[in-house]
Amino acid sequence: YVKMCNRLHMTKITVRQIAAQTGVSIATVSRTINNNGYVQADVRARIEAAMRDLGYLPNQAARNLATGRTRTVGLVLQTLHSPAFVDMTEAIQMTLREKGYFLLMCNTQFNQQIETDYLRLVQSGMLDGMITNAINDTTTEMRQLVQQNYPIVFINRSLTGIEGQPTRTGFVQMDLQHATFLATDYLAGLGHRRIG
Repeated sequence: YVKMCNRLHMTKITVRQIAAQTGVSIATVSRTINNNGYVQADVRARIEAAMRDLGYLPNQAARNLATGRTRTVGLVLQTLHSPAFVDMTEAIQMTLREKGYFLLMCNTQFNQQIETDYLRLVQSGMLDGMITNAINDTTTEMRQLVQQNYPIVFINRSLTGIEGQPTRTGFVQMDLQHATFLATDYLAGLGHRRIG
């Protein structure tokens, strides 16, 4: 707590330094940093130049405390050995980036305890949402997250027992029957007849 207060204090001083160097109010510097509210273009340019000159970087921990958001989504996967997961992870990361979010990837290695540890990390408020193909969707931690209306998207999984309940839980599932048809049709088109 003391370290966090010290960081917040240091950020405040830096914002004051930028305000003093540019001759504008702290509120104007804050609006520029957070891109929230109107700031004249020439004033914004002066503030941004001062930020570069001073080496100012917004304190992300302080910003998270102020907004209650981390702008980070966790991707909790069982394994990274599947090429499909590599492509999927890249697509998720690019989509989140376009929306101004970061991706934190977690590999459970099919280990229930590792998965539980990541779920507790989510419960602690370090992430704004989670995408997962969790090993066990019936764990106490997972149930608590769903009951707390935490945003979760399950990949090729569904969570039983929440039907009809208000929730921010979503499900993305492959149409395995259609995918099997396409794969079989492709092999048959190549002349194969004994397909396993």
